[in-house]
Amino acid sequence: MQAILNKTNIDLAHSKAGARHTREFNCWGGTLFALDNKKELEWVNQTEMTNFLADNTSIIDEECQDKGDILCLYKYEALMHTAICISKDYYWHKMGVANSAYTNLEGVLSEYSDDYDAYTIRRLNK
Repeated sequence: MQAILNKTNIDLAHSKAGARHTREFNCWGGTLFALDNKKELEWVNQTEMTNFLADNTSIIDEECQDKGDILCLYKYEALMHTAICISKDYYWHKMGVANSAYTNLEGVLSEYSDDYDAYTIRRLNK
């Protein structure tokens, strides 16, 4: 599966989150929408996102991060947040019921510093 990063989808999700239409989707739904894996913004549950990652991605080295890669934050080995890489070390993510942000890797990690104990960067399998 080749990463298809849909910038139009990211812009739409970002504008909806910024307008506080936040209950419509979560970080996992935003990530899948950005990758063109979902046709609509929606709430995706942890099981669906975990299965998507297990079936379609592989862990990569942090130094290799690139457009279309997925940052995954874990707490006690359970997936708790994702962000989508839109360019080298630059991410977009939906932040809980707040809004969304464009930021670097450290920005995402600092936003959730109390909420995760491990992270990986994953790439869609070819």
